[in-house]
Amino acid sequence: MYYLEFRSNEDEPGYSISKFVTRVKREIAVDQPRNVVVDLRLDQGGNFVTTARLMTHLANLTDSIEHIYGLTSAWTFSAGNVSVALLKEHGGKKVTVIGESVGDRIRIWAEGGDITLLNSKLEIGFATGLHDYTHPCWLERRCFWTMFFFPTHVTTLAPDIPVAYNFADYVALRHPLLDRALALSTDQDH
Repeated sequence: MYYLEFRSNEDEPGYSISKFVTRVKREIAVDQPRNVVVDLRLDQGGNFVTTARLMTHLANLTDSIEHIYGLTSAWTFSAGNVSVALLKEHGGKKVTVIGESVGDRIRIWAEGGDITLLNSKLEIGFATGLHDYTHPCWLERRCFWTMFFFPTHVTTLAPDIPVAYNFADYVALRHPLLDRALALSTDQDH
């Protein structure tokens, strides 16, 4: 089994996302895993284009890949949701999503910025780009332009196998989502 985790979809201090994606592709080509776990539980987003090609082609990177397990939580947002949608769209029956519902809806507004209100000095976020993972939104006003290159047609971002992760699991150093993926991959061997 090959495990990879995304906490964002952009460069972080000292870590290049493009180098990470290149390393993942190289390791999968060399290791030839039968199963891949894509942990998106804490993926807060970023620039989904940096990982979109990997998510689109992951199921077919090698002939050895039989199944992909995507792990999600309420902390899976924005570009993390696009990763889930792309895995499901292009991986088909090879993909099983395990975990909790993602933090966003299947049709959202994103791609904005922040403004500071003059009197209160409160910062408020605003969104200007439409994302729709159920069908292409190209003909709709304000459809975010990158959706043209990575359209998806999924009916839900909900997990195929709901598994909760709670504080008791954290304290006990248990990982019920990964445990479920390991159990499913073992059952697959028989």
